[in-house]
Amino acid sequence: MRKSILVLISISLAFCNHSNAQLFKKKKKTKLLIQSYLPVNDSLYFGKYEVSISDYFAFMDDLKANKRLDLFDNYIIDTLLYNKITIYSNSYKSMSSNILNYPVNNINHESAIEFCKWKTNQYNNNPKRKFNKVIFRLPTEKEWEYAAFGGKSSCEYPWGGPYLRSRDGKLLCNFLRLTSKDITFNTVLNKYEVVLDDLINYIYYDGIANIDSYFPNGYGLYNMSGNVAEMVAEKGLAKGGGYKDPGYDVRIKSQKFYSKKSDDIGFRVLMVVLEK
Repeated sequence: MRKSILVLISISLAFCNHSNAQLFKKKKKTKLLIQSYLPVNDSLYFGKYEVSISDYFAFMDDLKANKRLDLFDNYIIDTLLYNKITIYSNSYKSMSSNILNYPVNNINHESAIEFCKWKTNQYNNNPKRKFNKVIFRLPTEKEWEYAAFGGKSSCEYPWGGPYLRSRDGKLLCNFLRLTSKDITFNTVLNKYEVVLDDLINYIYYDGIANIDSYFPNGYGLYNMSGNVAEMVAEKGLAKGGGYKDPGYDVRIKSQKFYSKKSDDIGFRVLMVVLEK
């Protein structure tokens, strides 16, 4: 089985296929990554990582604990393996840590907003909080781009250069890798198009990666390009592109439009400090 597969399929397999060496290893499990928020100016702090499955399950756990089953049903991760997901609350802690460190996906815009509201309430009621009052929310497109630039005035990608590989050939983000044979000119529409023989083929992409994969930008933020596209405050718009998007579409200025849940769209949270 491929090393990296779609997150939700991975979750199901984690329950029913213990022979999968990529999901369950006899070695010590990787520790869950703790989300932290890094400053991009005096009052704006961005999530260091994309919101993970672990982060989102904590939100869902709280809804269930408080008997908000109406919200629980509305914000559940959308998947054909629905029954496997709904029993997560009693078993997710025993999953492979690698899976829980994947970015959450297959949720809608409203789910991300409710997560932010929940996160705001959790923080502001924590007696050990650093700031007196904050609000968590989705960033606007403009705020997201500002953070993605990582302190640079202008660049194509968060790492600052125009290339998708480092000098030693390593990939700098998680994206759909194309060759010239995958691009053809449509004489009817008079434009170039990407035509793939088999999108499942590992040649094109590796699937979703852990939230701390690749390299952070100047602000210390991971995966601002690639992995999963990130929903912003403007409904129907995601930024940064995902693992199914070619290199041109994971640029900082790229826009990805959506109307439904997708396995290559997640989100990142912005923390605004209201009272220090």
